[in-house]
Amino acid sequence: MTFTLTWLLFAVLWWIIGVTHGDFAEDRSEDHKPCMDNVHDFPTAFLFSLETQHTIGYGGRAVTSECPGAVIMMMIQSITGVLVQALMTGRDNYVIRWSRVVIESCPYSATSHS
Repeated sequence: MTFTLTWLLFAVLWWIIGVTHGDFAEDRSEDHKPCMDNVHDFPTAFLFSLETQHTIGYGGRAVTSECPGAVIMMMIQSITGVLVQALMTGRDNYVIRWSRVVIESCPYSATSHS
């Protein structure tokens, strides 16, 4: 659920960046440079959010240098994604307890093979 909420939150923020910059306007000029390549509506903003947060790789979607705010947003989402991943991975105490039991009950120690 946490991942989905962060994807949606950042999708809304990416969509707002695109709307305020005029990237989704149908009457934009021919020489208009978008903040994000191949992000045309909310579903593609959601896909862009997911791809950014999990560093999947963009293929055809990417941030351009046209909007410094979009570059900063990408950095913030990347850092947020790493933090969420770390918190979601580290919150399971059973894994930590299981690891201690295996290490403590192992008859072979790295210091005892002389």
